[in-house]
Amino acid sequence: MGAVGNADQAAAAQPGSRPRGAGAGVAGGGLGRLAADLGFSGQAHLVRDFTATVGMAPAAYAAACAVPDSSRSAK
Repeated sequence: MGAVGNADQAAAAQPGSRPRGAGAGVAGGGLGRLAADLGFSGQAHLVRDFTATVGMAPAAYAAACAVPDSSRSAK
């Protein structure tokens, strides 16, 4: 796949641009499944392109976007 394909895939991984079925890929099998669903050659390829596009790894992005769970607050 050429550079244009990689750019399209990386754009699909950007926040607010969720391809159909992407949520199921994350919920059902993690980044490896999501990478396959989006047409990446593997999880490492997805992570590399995501990091280059967004500026942080997917795990760091998820942590930065996480909503605190109020049910776990100290009593």
